[in-house]
Amino acid sequence: MKNLLKTLLLLAAMFSLVVSNSCKKDDDEDKITTAANLFFTFYDNNTINQIDLVNSMNTADVLYESTDGVTGRPAGITLTSNGYLIFTEEDGSRILRAPKNGSGPVEVLYESTDGISTPTAITIDNTTGVIYWCNSGSGQIMKAPANGSGTPAALFSGAIVIDYAYGIAIDKVNNKIYFADFNGFIKSGNLDGSGTPAIMWNNSNSTMYYPSNLCVDPDHNKMYWCDEYYDHVMVANLDGTGTPYALYDSSDGIDRADAIAIDYHSNLIYWSETSNNVIARARLDGYGSRQVLVTGVESYAMVLEYK
Repeated sequence: MKNLLKTLLLLAAMFSLVVSNSCKKDDDEDKITTAANLFFTFYDNNTINQIDLVNSMNTADVLYESTDGVTGRPAGITLTSNGYLIFTEEDGSRILRAPKNGSGPVEVLYESTDGISTPTAITIDNTTGVIYWCNSGSGQIMKAPANGSGTPAALFSGAIVIDYAYGIAIDKVNNKIYFADFNGFIKSGNLDGSGTPAIMWNNSNSTMYYPSNLCVDPDHNKMYWCDEYYDHVMVANLDGTGTPYALYDSSDGIDRADAIAIDYHSNLIYWSETSNNVIARARLDGYGSRQVLVTGVESYAMVLEYK
């Protein structure tokens, strides 16, 4: 069944490629970019790290560590359009910011006195300069200005909507926000924080147990996530139709998948494995072999930089 699903996905990808090539323009704004760097958190080592995907993809460089003020187990990470990494400290109940080139300093944007409680996953809307994160200590989804100038606010009228969540993503096309929870569900809600989030996927309509990090691609109507328990890298339709299935699983060598990122232009998907302690990648269409990039790292979140 897995091979049949992969075949159907490959045919769909080939059709998409033909259509996109037939519509290709010559304008500079349509030049295809690709992932140049991968930034990730290293949970137990209290470090923020970088992989240069162009020049040294098998080496992870430390950008920031405990001596720079990263002391509370970094979990989630995101990248601003003006060159900053913003990351959460799960144990420290802080949200920090630092230049992506490692030049420092590490700044505290928000902390426990601002209502930050066990922040885990984080993402950013670079068009509005707003960050969103999972405040797992209070069970809320929060937002605040990415420059640290505002007061954090809870979405959904402050309702408890998560238990413990390592995945969050926003979808500006459909004005939605998504979050994946270790309690066994992925929910979708309105990006403006109105209404009540609804369960999209759980163990009743998907193979799911501990969904971890997730990312969305509204242009292709796709959602991807890792399941830590089942060792799965999953794909599903973003509109909630169809049945999610595994692109890669334990038969491909995966052990405890967590962080995830996609590079659609290069047909690649990246993920971390926190039992094998590796960062790996493979083809986005589910074909081919898993390629391990670096070893000896425990990461729960990653973000790609495109150039």
